[in-house]
Amino acid sequence: MLAKFCRILLMFILLFGSINSRADTDPGVIVNKTIQSFMKANRIPGVVVELYVDGKPYSYNFGYANVATKKPVTDDTIFEIGSVSKLFTTLLLALEVNAGMMKFNDPVSKYLPDTGRLNIPFDRITLKDLATHTSGLAFNAPHNIKSEDALMRYLVRWRPRAPVGSQWAYSNFGMGVLGIAIERRARQSYEQLDRDKILVPLHMSPHCINVPLEAQQNLAQGYDGGGRPELYSPVDILLGAWAIKASGLDMLHFLSAAIGFSDTPPMIINAMRLTQSPSVVTKGMVQGLAWQVHRLDFFNKFSFLHSSRTMHIGPFPAFHLPANEQVFHAGNLIDKTGSMDGFRSYIAVIPEKRSGIVILVNRGVSNGTMINVGRYILFKTSHII
Repeated sequence: MLAKFCRILLMFILLFGSINSRADTDPGVIVNKTIQSFMKANRIPGVVVELYVDGKPYSYNFGYANVATKKPVTDDTIFEIGSVSKLFTTLLLALEVNAGMMKFNDPVSKYLPDTGRLNIPFDRITLKDLATHTSGLAFNAPHNIKSEDALMRYLVRWRPRAPVGSQWAYSNFGMGVLGIAIERRARQSYEQLDRDKILVPLHMSPHCINVPLEAQQNLAQGYDGGGRPELYSPVDILLGAWAIKASGLDMLHFLSAAIGFSDTPPMIINAMRLTQSPSVVTKGMVQGLAWQVHRLDFFNKFSFLHSSRTMHIGPFPAFHLPANEQVFHAGNLIDKTGSMDGFRSYIAVIPEKRSGIVILVNRGVSNGTMINVGRYILFKTSHII
């Protein structure tokens, strides 16, 4: 009798557990529950979630692109993606390197001859220093730099606080300079380079900075932390740091390439893997080319769900990995956040799981909040937690 009862109890547990398991891991259930809570807690008007789970795509839109007009978020709603733009810039660099047109260890001054002086500190900065935030350039450029001529004059006079390459310090300024160096080498605008080398090959919208008049109706309105509308940030000369605008559908295509699906052009996959390889070790993290790289294992996976609300920008001591350790690992968590006035973004991939996520929102929230909600959905749908 006891044995029969135990068998019935076991069957009940297995059946009930399997039902719960299916509900708990259904992407739609997880995303809806998590995002509704996230929006309510942070008073966010609109959210896009683009998700791959074991190679299968899912798209979810929530709320309003514009609160005043009650315009809903759709697949075509265009968001500012902020520093996620840096992934496009370093991908352009990796494409140039693979084509033999540039080298990671080239001095930046090679491509900015206006700065050409012997034995000035700027001559010691390499393209890879810019791509890994180890150049020593400040977080942002001085406000009085409004033209490339003014930028070049500043760089000639610039002096680092520590030896170039010795510290990691997050630098919009440096990534913007990298974008200009790539433009100068290719003799094309940053937007044209993105269009020809990334957007068109990945079947994304062919505009990414200057949105044409016919598509401006799709622009989302951004809101500050107090819920007030923000003005769109004016385009400046440091486009490679922050300037790209994209829809959720566009970012689904980019996410597919970042995971490395077989329908991605091989030259983009090869370049993407270079950007996603570890390069520099600093305080509590490993830096790739714009991407951050995290080793996932049983013991640390839950710690990734509790990122600090404050973004750490350094400076911290930097250790450059030897060449034989700068190797792409498909099992790593590889991610990046983005922030612009009124907008936040997050992208993460685990290539080995054939999974990844993009979240776009039109309100200012903390860096850590974006990271934690994105990683939770990715981990939960990928059966990591």
